[in-house]
Amino acid sequence: MLTLHSISFAAMGAECCLDLYVDDLPRAEAVADSAIAKVLGIEERYSRYRSDGILSQINRATQSGIYFEVDEEISGLLDCLRLFSEKRRPIRHYGGYLACRQGFFRGGGDLPEQSRIDQLWLIILGEMAGS
Repeated sequence: MLTLHSISFAAMGAECCLDLYVDDLPRAEAVADSAIAKVLGIEERYSRYRSDGILSQINRATQSGIYFEVDEEISGLLDCLRLFSEKRRPIRHYGGYLACRQGFFRGGGDLPEQSRIDQLWLIILGEMAGS
């Protein structure tokens, strides 16, 4: 029988909680460990508040007028930000708005299939590009 296991951790300056419905605590802890590691990895890479994070490095380079090479992922994110800036669209809530518009949060609480998530990304990117 599936049981709710709530596992708390700190990330991005906030208290976070994973609510997992699994059949036993060791499985919940294993899944939580994997998810928490992913969140902490994102925090480490993208936090504006960490001096060793990529955003801090970019900000320092920009303020100093130094050329700074970024990887493909960061380059893609910067391209998306540029598109949003040009269209004056608020990037913070755009993905959530589209997810709601596409019915991602209706009923049952089940997570969408990966194909639906992929579809949403195509919609977001298409609307960002103005197509």
